[in-house]
Amino acid sequence: MQVGISPQTETINYAQMDAARQSNRESQREISREGSQEAANGARETRARESAYVERQNAPQQVTPQAITNFARESERYAAQEIAGAIKAIYNAADQTLNAVNGANSAANAPANNANNVGNEQTIRETASRVANFVIYGAEGESSLLRSGRNAVIEGANMAQEIAGGGDRAAEAARNIVSQSLENIDRYTRSIGAPILNMLA
Repeated sequence: MQVGISPQTETINYAQMDAARQSNRESQREISREGSQEAANGARETRARESAYVERQNAPQQVTPQAITNFARESERYAAQEIAGAIKAIYNAADQTLNAVNGANSAANAPANNANNVGNEQTIRETASRVANFVIYGAEGESSLLRSGRNAVIEGANMAQEIAGGGDRAAEAARNIVSQSLENIDRYTRSIGAPILNMLA
């Protein structure tokens, strides 16, 4: 004998499915409303930040000598820490390479040395970017802060060499990082229309 599904049972099941679909549609509409509200809030926040930045650009606040001094100290300390860390990383990479190829001939050393040089270049480039961004974002377009931050990077590099123990390798790495950092700062300075010559004062 075949066992069938009663019409009543089918009706109940369809009703439950319809209710589930309706509930799902309502949930999706609620999620969509919430997402739209979050997007609107985010857009308003972005517009507010842009407006505040434009106001600062159009009517820059007077920067006190104390603020300039404080920013220079912060920039110098940050640059010293970042550059010292990069120098130590380069030292470690060089030592590891020497250990890895110890006893091998010069031809076998070449690939390892090349890889080490690529790693050093990346470390220098990334460190220079972080140092420059610290000054650029902290200055917020104020030329006096850009100038003090730029000079502080140079002083920070001198401190970094002492922290890292000095030596020719430390001096070379510091020079490369400072050179790229200043290039990034000067590029930004030109983009906002401030004269580069004033940066050297």
